[in-house]
Amino acid sequence: MKGVTLLETMVVIAIISVLSVMGVNTINNFRKEASLDNAANEMVSMIRVARSKSMNGEVLIDLYGEPEKETVFSETGLPEYGIEIFLNGYKLIRRYIKADEEFYTKEDVPDGVFLNDDYIFVPEGYFYFARITGTSSSQTINIIEKGGSAGREITISEDFKIVIEKI
Repeated sequence: MKGVTLLETMVVIAIISVLSVMGVNTINNFRKEASLDNAANEMVSMIRVARSKSMNGEVLIDLYGEPEKETVFSETGLPEYGIEIFLNGYKLIRRYIKADEEFYTKEDVPDGVFLNDDYIFVPEGYFYFARITGTSSSQTINIIEKGGSAGREITISEDFKIVIEKI
């Protein structure tokens, strides 16, 4: 008699089940890694925007999209742009000194905010890029997945070399 026994059928089903579970876990891990890579690349993109704005001397824009006419800058020149990092995100910021003031005015850049509830960003703080040269102090930023052990470390050297590593 030709045919398949119940035992053979159960063995094939068990093998298919094990392979399916392994495949689903692999796909989930790949999704998490890709999501972390994407978050790190988005942050690096925002860092490059801040540096570019500082180097190019982008002026402040008023609510109507026109350069601010009332702001008279001190001898230090145009604004410096940077990144502020907080626990659940980061944003583009700028600082400048008005001619009649002694201290920097710090403000958020409109529409420059990125928040992601899936990650934790450490350490909290902020840094700026120097006008014209685009230099900054060395920075290390960690992006850690909430509830997970995966993460990325972004290292920015003083000469603006950016390295992203898995942690």
